[in-house]
Parts: sequence; C-alpha cells; structure tokens
Amino acid sequence: MSLELAKKGLTLVDSPVTWKRKIHESQPLGDVIKQYMKDTASLVVWQRQQISWGRWDGSTLVFANKETLDENQVIEIRVFNDNEELHLYRRHGAYEGRYVCDGTGEVQSHVDALARLWGHKTNHDGTFATLKDDERFLSMTVPCQEQADYYGLVTRSYINVDDETGQAGYTDYRFVRIESAEGGR
Repeated sequence: MSLELAKKGLTLVDSPVTWKRKIHESQPLGDVIKQYMKDTASLVVWQRQQISWGRWDGSTLVFANKETLDENQVIEIRVFNDNEELHLYRRHGAYEGRYVCDGTGEVQSHVDALARLWGHKTNHDGTFATLKDDERFLSMTVPCQEQADYYGLVTRSYINVDDETGQAGYTDYRFVRIESAEGGR
C-alpha cells in the first residue's frame, strides 16, 4: 500500500451509503448471499483448514479448482464488488455480520487504498489468476479477469466524525475489488 500511497495519495470521497448491521441468518450460505448481494461478486472464505478465493455468480459459489465448500468449516466470508459487500462470521450454526451498499442512503466520507497481494502471476485462465511467492513457497488463486503480473486488493475505509470531540476516524472498511498492482515489490 505504501507504494500506491506514495504515487497517488488518498482521496477523500463523499457518497451515499446504506448499512444493514446485525445480520443473523440460519439458512444455508448460498441463500444468505442471494438475499443480500444484487450482482456477481468476488469472495474470500476463511475456513479452519485454508483460505479460499472465489466468485459468486448470482446463484452459486465458484472456486478456481472446482472445490466445494463445507459450511461447517467456514469461519468468515466476504462477498464483494464495486458497489456492495456482505461480511459474515459463522457462529453456532448461523451467519452473523453486516451488509453495506454504496450509492444509496446517507452521505458518508470514505477513502480507497490498494494493498498489493504477495506473489507474481504464474497462471491466468481468464477468470482466476494464480499468484506465487517463490521465496516463501506460497501460492493463492484469486478472482480477477484483468491481466497483470501483480495484483492488489482495493479496500474502502469509511470515516465518521464524533460530534462531541470533533475527531474523525475510520468506522468500518470493506473489500472492493482485486485489480492490477504493477510495480513489483
């Protein structure tokens, strides 16, 4: 992120945002996502045994290696696109979390930042890019249609001002997209 900040800096943007907090759903994960997400999206799932990146195609979860998701192993999931994010934790057999949608609702300030993901592209199939860090013997496959050698995760941090103290601070953040992050290390 520091290289990105050095080149561009942060730009404060005011835009409308709608929040739905305190989500509690006990239905299957696909039904929960379908209930909130309006469009296709990227996703990341933290499971007990691994972290997996994938896509939400509007009705199903799609992973690069055609793997299936065991909901009993899910700890956390973020389903996100340029306009919205659903962020859930699995607790006691139910999903809890929040949904945020940009473009409607109350005006709120935010800043976007790009954090480069480790590794360089070793494969790209048009939907997923495999990144490999040779020095650490690590690899991951992320959803991204854009062709690049390096990729980064764009995050959006929302800002509020405390009326009593006048101090501003980040109140929440969300994943926005994965995009090219050329520039190497």
